[in-house]
Amino acid sequence: MPPAQVTGVVTVEARIRSLRVFWNAVTGANRYVVQWKSGSESYDPARGATVSGTSHTIGGLTPGIVHTVQVFAARRVNLGTQETPEWATVCSSTASDEGTGIPSPPPPPPPPPLGQVTGVRVEPGVESLSVTWRAVAQAGGYRVQWRSGSEDYDPDREAATTVGAADPGTSHTITGLTPGTSYTLRVIATRTGRDDGPPSDEATGTPLPAPLGQVTGVRVEPGVESLSVTWRAVDEAGGYKVQWRSGSEDYDPGREAATTVGAADPGTSHTITGLTPGTSYTLRVIA
Repeated sequence: MPPAQVTGVVTVEARIRSLRVFWNAVTGANRYVVQWKSGSESYDPARGATVSGTSHTIGGLTPGIVHTVQVFAARRVNLGTQETPEWATVCSSTASDEGTGIPSPPPPPPPPPLGQVTGVRVEPGVESLSVTWRAVAQAGGYRVQWRSGSEDYDPDREAATTVGAADPGTSHTITGLTPGTSYTLRVIATRTGRDDGPPSDEATGTPLPAPLGQVTGVRVEPGVESLSVTWRAVDEAGGYKVQWRSGSEDYDPGREAATTVGAADPGTSHTITGLTPGTSYTLRVIA
């Protein structure tokens, strides 16, 4: 006797270019015949598979097309003798209720990686570095990373320009840096949902110190063929330049004196000697 009908609606799950089919087991069945078709096609043994379990994956299907599936319960029986077996598959007379499914299309290929940032240039500023670079096609933003000495690049020393903006910009100013320290930096193109591009070639720059304040309190005392100049100290000054001129002359490096630049106490006075008696001199002091 052939086995009973497979009961219940066949469950069909969509997979990429395939369908995964599940059904209930039938008592006495040790085989199942799965058949499928699409559109106005009829069931065809060429579109069928005999399996021993209660599930099967139908592959090689066209994505987006509705496919109909039915399952027959079957049993493999010996129609010959024990000595000369003639095995055959006996199917139930009635197929299961039909199930339908639509194979999924394959996922789109991943987008190509972003290109490398080029043309990185660094301009030093007061306790800062201004960085510019060339735009990268399809970039939605950029990451600027910097380090000093033998340090590694660290996310805490990183700045992201406007990721996802229509024009994410190709410049950034890094602030709060230590003057006189050499920094190495690089720029990376980014985009949401896409791998970052490779880092740019590294560039270096050294931030400038904050400008010194103006010298005040300048006083001049005349001496014999000389002028003695005093002034108030300027915070963080490492020295002072005293410049002088007479008449309508311009200030000239040949008439300039520098106090001890870099000394712990550069001093706040200087005596200009070798001057012409009776001539009026104009002078100034620069920290």
